[in-house]
Amino acid sequence: MRSKKRKIRSSNPGEHLKLLILVARPDGCNGSIAVDLTSGALVKAIWETDTWHPINTFDVVEAVILKDTNPLNSAAVESLPLSLLPNKLKSLRKHKIRKYLKRLDTPENSYILDFLGPSVPYWTITSPQTSSAIIKVRPGMQIVCIERDDSGVEERGDSDNRTQPRFEVLVRMGWRKFDHDLPIADSAANCLLDLIGPRVIVGKELPKTLGYKPGYLVVALQDPYKGYCRKAVVGILPKV
Repeated sequence: MRSKKRKIRSSNPGEHLKLLILVARPDGCNGSIAVDLTSGALVKAIWETDTWHPINTFDVVEAVILKDTNPLNSAAVESLPLSLLPNKLKSLRKHKIRKYLKRLDTPENSYILDFLGPSVPYWTITSPQTSSAIIKVRPGMQIVCIERDDSGVEERGDSDNRTQPRFEVLVRMGWRKFDHDLPIADSAANCLLDLIGPRVIVGKELPKTLGYKPGYLVVALQDPYKGYCRKAVVGILPKV
């Protein structure tokens, strides 16, 4: 169990939120991940398509909560439908960003996303199970590109022709005295694969590859695949 109390943010339609963007993505269940600056809680922003515009890590934006017409997704309990307002707000100073991240940091005496192992059966997830988390980068972190055993296997249903990629990019990091392999999700993994190829990046090579010194990982549950939701790194934040 986590030792920190869960932070509660508003979900009332029509209310405005000021958000510190951590992971800037416009798509789907695992959309942009941000910190609600009022409550300090994490938010998975499901943007209204017509209002979304490019945003970057550590931008501060304002959004309006929309009425949620979708059924509860147990694998994304922090998700919230939002309309993104066009004006970006004044950026936070680095020490304030550090303060928010430190408060959200997962204690090392707890499990990542509240469970042991790389994945969890979707039908066992009960609200308010944590579905996203912030983890401070530990010494010895590696980015590893490996060849999958199941490459070429169909990823979802018969109507979907997508296949598992040949290579998978992972973050390997010590946690509770064990090494944990966390896959890097989607487009971020593809970009890293283009950069590094099938090899291991560690130590001084990490900032050279990423373009910055990593400070925190943003980890989230992924959509169910064959009945299971797995943990994945959806963002590697620069150290501030």
